[in-house]
Amino acid sequence: MAFHSPELALAPAFSSSTLPAHPSQTFLTIGEFLITKKSQDTSWDVKTARRARSLYRLFSKVMAEEHGVTTFAQLRQTHLYAYDQFMRVLHTDYGRSAADSTRSIAHLREISGQKPLAQRGLAVPTRNRHLTQLSALLNEAATIGEHLDPGLNVTKLRSKKVVRARDQRAVPSANAVEAFFRSPVFMGCLSWKKLHIPGDQVFHRAAYFGPILAYYQGMRREEYCGLSVDDVISDNGLHPYIYIGANDYRRLKNAQSQRSLALHPELIRLGLLDYVEAIRQAGHTRLFPDLYSPGSSSLLGGRFYGELGPLIRAQGISPHQFRHIFNDELKQQRVPQEFRADMLGHGGDSETTERYCKPASIALQIEDLNKLPVRTAHIPHKPIQLLPWVLRGEAPPWSLSSRK
Repeated sequence: MAFHSPELALAPAFSSSTLPAHPSQTFLTIGEFLITKKSQDTSWDVKTARRARSLYRLFSKVMAEEHGVTTFAQLRQTHLYAYDQFMRVLHTDYGRSAADSTRSIAHLREISGQKPLAQRGLAVPTRNRHLTQLSALLNEAATIGEHLDPGLNVTKLRSKKVVRARDQRAVPSANAVEAFFRSPVFMGCLSWKKLHIPGDQVFHRAAYFGPILAYYQGMRREEYCGLSVDDVISDNGLHPYIYIGANDYRRLKNAQSQRSLALHPELIRLGLLDYVEAIRQAGHTRLFPDLYSPGSSSLLGGRFYGELGPLIRAQGISPHQFRHIFNDELKQQRVPQEFRADMLGHGGDSETTERYCKPASIALQIEDLNKLPVRTAHIPHKPIQLLPWVLRGEAPPWSLSSRK
């Protein structure tokens, strides 16, 4: 007679034949639940939600096409490992082509195999971001009662950074920054379409004020691209300031991103307050209506970078780097980390700095902002000139509605 252990009878091993009490959900179904919840809670902005959805689709496609796995009940650690290995061979240009979303995994592997070795394999931060989102997906599945294999462990797949955070992005030199601000979009361009070709026209728009806001205020791209005219405040206190908060045009990255920033004197000299009034008089509520198209759901920052593309490629520097320059310049001037964190919209490093003190006042900010080197002194102040369609209150000529 065979011997049967009572302990084993009470605790059967988890296997693929163990059926859950309810049909297991697909990765995409749970992914949409999670995206909806995070978006409603304002934990994720539009960019984060879009990245998560793209990641869940890729993971689902890899699991289905290469492993026949479509539900959480079928998922094992070997499948997570296989996905990590796939990310290590996927070409670095993945996602730049709209066709990537419809290509099979076999086709993506074929394309990746034709790339040079230097262009194969996602970077460590990108892979870790994928794994972080995947971990959130598994946690959500467990929360709603999915039967997960207890052997699943995403943490084991994460890679460590091999360089310090400060060494990941080189801070551009002072000469590079000044060369950027000597570009035609600031000094005079040929036309509103050809803002990278020298001419005698200066149009006040996102491409003009955006990089200046990034350099002197340390703002994130979506923060300044999504400002409203009411976010620039000049009638409350002795000095104008910018209020960065959630509005109808974009969300904030996190809670500490909400802040008030003293307006740097150079922005006042270059006419930002006059621009705000001109935009208001033209009937707009967005500070940069030139970035918005009624027929598009793309991020405003995407259009902003698209317009500056030729300039960014020619100069080898982008406005995103100006935020790092802002922090570095103030650090070199011995501005305390706590004050820099307040202006950058970063959280404090301890309970003392985060909970028991108020953000730096506008007066203190002005004192620190005046320590920034002025790299736009050569740009002459000119009367405000809006883009033609902005002045007329029309949709942008490049938008789908205008083409129709």
